[in-house]
Amino acid sequence: MATSFSPLAAILIAMVMLGEDPGPGLIPGGAIILLAVGIGQYGRLRRRRREDDTMRKQAQERALEHEGAVNFKGV
Repeated sequence: MATSFSPLAAILIAMVMLGEDPGPGLIPGGAIILLAVGIGQYGRLRRRRREDDTMRKQAQERALEHEGAVNFKGV
């Protein structure tokens, strides 16, 4: 993810240190890069949430299997 921001950082550093003016493609190009990073993060979060739900469901199934094997019904 850090490498996604290096082009933006290079442009900003050039603007600050060298006093360069931003070109006409700076705003759309930067917006495309940021949008792509946002889409990637959204996909990662969805995958992680789906994996967590799957693990939770498996844990509940195992708990029910153990409850039946132990025959413990509570206090």
